Amino acid sequence: MIKKIVLGFALILWVFSTYAQANAYKPGETLIYTASYYSSGAWTDIAQVTMKVTGTKYKNLPLYRLTVIAQTYKDWDSYFKIRDIYQSWINPKTGLPLLFSRNVNEGNFNMIVKYAFYRKQRKANVFIKVKQNKPRKYRTTITPKTFDFVSLGYYVRGFNFSKAPIGKVYPINIMIDGKLRHIKVIYKGKANINNKLLGKVKCYKLGLVLGDARLDNPNNLLYVTADKRKIPVFIKATIPVGNIQVRLSNASGLK
Repeated sequence: MIKKIVLGFALILWVFSTYAQANAYKPGETLIYTASYYSSGAWTDIAQVTMKVTGTKYKNLPLYRLTVIAQTYKDWDSYFKIRDIYQSWINPKTGLPLLFSRNVNEGNFNMIVKYAFYRKQRKANVFIKVKQNKPRKYRTTITPKTFDFVSLGYYVRGFNFSKAPIGKVYPINIMIDGKLRHIKVIYKGKANINNKLLGKVKCYKLGLVLGDARLDNPNNLLYVTADKRKIPVFIKATIPVGNIQVRLSNASGLK
């Protein structure tokens, strides 16, 4: 059960949590989130997700490295220990990824996933290794704007929701485990959210359609600040094993 809880919040957070283009964030930004699960009439904190933006270079090309670290708290490690690291190297001018790396360590399960995107050829090289099995390596077709988990989030933070009508749909392409998927972000208006770090803050309310009946629910919502930074503040979701919340608990290096 713990695995499903954490993977459920993580999937939603990884797709949403890092939305931005260069006008919304800068190198040095760090966002820390607390994930909670509702059980026996109370919310219990089970995991932390940390997101960082770092300036770097690849073949003399200036890039931003986006890093997401997900880990269960020590009290929950005996139930199901998670230590996952996601990294995406993006062009800060376009928000498009050049490279992606996913290192999963969950209980006794481990997996490594890597992508190298070739935009002109509309192709991506995929590397997937599960446990001690022989790696799978292949090339697949992508669209001109195909994202990974992490870069997708940062890109959407650059969307202009200020004049968007309620119900506006933003179609997006994303690579998940080496396969191209078509998802949708839906603008659902504004709401005030109380946050211990930021106080009462006005937010844009967003929904996500993953095309997965196990995770898609109209009550799965993300709230990002209604300003140019669009900082993800709060996520609530219903997954097959219950309800989860992810809330911003710390932030530094904001633009």
